[in-house]
Amino acid sequence: MKNYVFISALGKEINDYLQLRKSQGFSENVNYVLQRLDQYLACAGADEKILTSDVIDGFIAQIRTKVRPNTISTYVTMCSGLGKYLNHIGIPAFVAEHFPNPKDYIPYVFSEEEIVEIFRIADNLPMERGCVAAFQIPMLLRILYGCGLRLGEALTLKLSNIDFNKGVICVLNGKGKKDRLVPMDKSLASILDQYCKSVLLVADPEQHIFPGNSAVGTHGESWARYWFIRILKEVGLYTEIDHSISGRGICLHCLRHTFAVNSYRSQYFSGIDNYRTAPIISVYLGHERLTSTEQYLHFCEENYQDILSITEQYAGVFPEVPDEE
Repeated sequence: MKNYVFISALGKEINDYLQLRKSQGFSENVNYVLQRLDQYLACAGADEKILTSDVIDGFIAQIRTKVRPNTISTYVTMCSGLGKYLNHIGIPAFVAEHFPNPKDYIPYVFSEEEIVEIFRIADNLPMERGCVAAFQIPMLLRILYGCGLRLGEALTLKLSNIDFNKGVICVLNGKGKKDRLVPMDKSLASILDQYCKSVLLVADPEQHIFPGNSAVGTHGESWARYWFIRILKEVGLYTEIDHSISGRGICLHCLRHTFAVNSYRSQYFSGIDNYRTAPIISVYLGHERLTSTEQYLHFCEENYQDILSITEQYAGVFPEVPDEE
């Protein structure tokens, strides 16, 4: 856990709660929420060991118009957990009410033309950004698009996780602490094999697939998530795409959504029944529930063209409707 310094009247209890979460295996990525709550309490002059609804409402209200709905949900979840913990140890606390994530969020699904353009830009990155990065970014994008991996899953891959003969990636400790096997297309397996032989220099099973510049050929750490995100923004990877279409903004996770949509379409045109397709994609993506996968199967321009091409064969079946006089 980062070396947060808690200064409010509830500082000790907040720190103890975060330590408890850590011992239970929860991610520390959202600990910043309670660090900010601690600062809010201190600035508000709250000197009693109590957490009221007014404090929580004021804390949430100050960020409500500045962050995305999913982030607000994270704030509410963390405050709710702290409230339950405080009540458990005998400190009066308001338990923030959970609310579902918005259902109207529509992630961006890249068209075939946009995918081609993304890879064109990635494949022509200037070498001054670093020889390693110039090869890593195109490879990372191909894995995200070709396998539908989450960014964190791709960045933690090691050579030992890849079976080049079978063309299978073993994702260890993915979301929900689950492992799964992810088959690759032969073309992607071949590209990944060439990349590993050219960039990693050594065939050490513990070598990260995407090591930092100083970690090539060692057991060093892979690149951090923010590094790839920053580089992709700098190279203008999405500059030609209308960002207003997606409320959350275009990001690397959209490649995962694009994979799911394309996989669904591909299986449909291969003759696989839709009722069988969704469960297959769900297992492939590592979802616990089918409802999670349904959020990835979006109606996009390609689906619209599919419907038009299919309904053309029924021309003449539907009666014509006369124009208004």
